[in-house]
Amino acid sequence: MQKIKKPVGRPALHIKPAVLAQLRADAGFTQFQLARAVYELANKRWESTNSLKSTAQRWETRGTLDKALAIHLAAVLKTTLPILTGEHPVSAPSRVGELEEILKTRMQDPSNLKLQEVLRQMGEQGSDNPIPELASDLNRFIEVAQLSQSPQAFEHITALTGLERTELEQPTSHFGLWLMIGSGHGLAFREIVTGIDSLMHKLRDEWEDASKSFRIRDCSIEFSEEKPWFKVRWTASGLVGFSRTIRFVRCQPSAKGLSWVAPSEWDKFHLESFAPSARPYFDVVTGFDAVQIPAALKDLRVRVERNYSPREYEANPSRGYSETLALHSGELPEYAGQIIETYSASASISLMAIQHLCFGLWDTLLPHLSGWPLKYWSIQSGLSHISVVLGEIPLMEWPSLDTMPPLGHRFSISLVELQADGSYRTAPWRTALVELICERLNKRLEEART
Repeated sequence: MQKIKKPVGRPALHIKPAVLAQLRADAGFTQFQLARAVYELANKRWESTNSLKSTAQRWETRGTLDKALAIHLAAVLKTTLPILTGEHPVSAPSRVGELEEILKTRMQDPSNLKLQEVLRQMGEQGSDNPIPELASDLNRFIEVAQLSQSPQAFEHITALTGLERTELEQPTSHFGLWLMIGSGHGLAFREIVTGIDSLMHKLRDEWEDASKSFRIRDCSIEFSEEKPWFKVRWTASGLVGFSRTIRFVRCQPSAKGLSWVAPSEWDKFHLESFAPSARPYFDVVTGFDAVQIPAALKDLRVRVERNYSPREYEANPSRGYSETLALHSGELPEYAGQIIETYSASASISLMAIQHLCFGLWDTLLPHLSGWPLKYWSIQSGLSHISVVLGEIPLMEWPSLDTMPPLGHRFSISLVELQADGSYRTAPWRTALVELICERLNKRLEEART
């Protein structure tokens, strides 16, 4: 008797419920919002709100859904199927605590001569607490050994910890390894860097080189995330074909190769500073939050800020460390539209905007310098700001011995964008344009001295 074959249903895929719950929370979705976004992307209808809620809850409890829908789920969460299924870890944990406990146990065994010798040497070199320090070093050695797959490195760690190679191959995180890929204008590259700091240093070097090519041209940069990858792209107006993209991803090495993992909490903290770090190199910055600064040229202002001296701060700490003296607008609000219309073709909107914005800035600043002779003031350019500094003043020029001059960095001049509610946020101010305005202010200072 011939058996009747059952009809083949849609291929099912099993995902890790805990991973899904974490990624959903990181993305800011409720279960219903996530399911609705997935169904809309898949162009799939649902019967009711309650049925969709039940579907989302089932994903996070059973972890089973058809593969086609799982692909859309990964797309909505900006992640990959291997991460959803648990084939690739979401993020690698630090194993320092585990290693510390192992070392504490093994140091009780006097026959473990190699460990005893290493701890003794660390003590002789000034280590007050060698076991936690060695645990941290070993965590770093494991990370490097996993990348190099060096048998000698694994053997050394095994001798100290007693862990077999299979145990040492388990995911771990110390500084973290990042794969970076550069493309577009300039040299293409593919390299692995150690730690988020090295990643940031590499980006800054790229921005430094690019800024030398910009000159007076408008330049913009955009940060975006395509989990687990991050992307940075910058362009310069008026330079045909000038576009540079760098993609980077946190990776976990193993004997089978590299797999992509999510950044650690430490990484996320530093990633938040990437967009602000680009302010000295670009005119327009769009961060990972998709917010463009400045959004409107006419809303740019020059903030003149007074920095309190240590004595002033101690007298009234509730005021903070500084106060805003002025939000200078110059001629920019009146001419912003004309600047955009006239200079778009020449790609020098930012240059003209800053010049109109800083018109009359010296007259705004001068009254605040009148407390001390102008010959002791200096104006210096910095990263996205200008510092107004009061230098050493001879004792004989003090009004009284009780009136000590507030020496040092007294005023700051920076670029901000005015918001609809009257507040403001820091705006990019490229170094070349900072230096231009600083040079003009110094010229006015010299004229005022004479």
